[in-house]
Amino acid sequence: MSSDKLKRLIRQFPREQEAIEAIEAFLDEVERHPNLVFTPERFLNKFSLSPSRETAQFLAALENLGVVHKIFRVESRAGGGIKDFDSIVEIPEIIHDFRTDTDVRVEPGDLTILYSLRSG
Repeated sequence: MSSDKLKRLIRQFPREQEAIEAIEAFLDEVERHPNLVFTPERFLNKFSLSPSRETAQFLAALENLGVVHKIFRVESRAGGGIKDFDSIVEIPEIIHDFRTDTDVRVEPGDLTILYSLRSG
């Protein structure tokens, strides 16, 4: 993330300055491990954020800047992910579960939201 974007985020979310700086520092790790993903709870804990409306707005701002990417993962009922999607509208009604070799109807309980960080 460029320092201009960082400064803009700090001005917009002054209470999240420590989280912004921690995210900035963590981006080096992302370059070495680009497939790191976080559940919302793990993301909040990692960057010392608390669930709130302001945190949701902060996450949306990070998404708009391209620093945070939201992933919609369809999980197999047998355990493990089946496929990741960039948007909830991309998720098909029925998907092939390669873990059980069956076609399954995707239910809300089959979805997990994950976050990844992008360094560039």
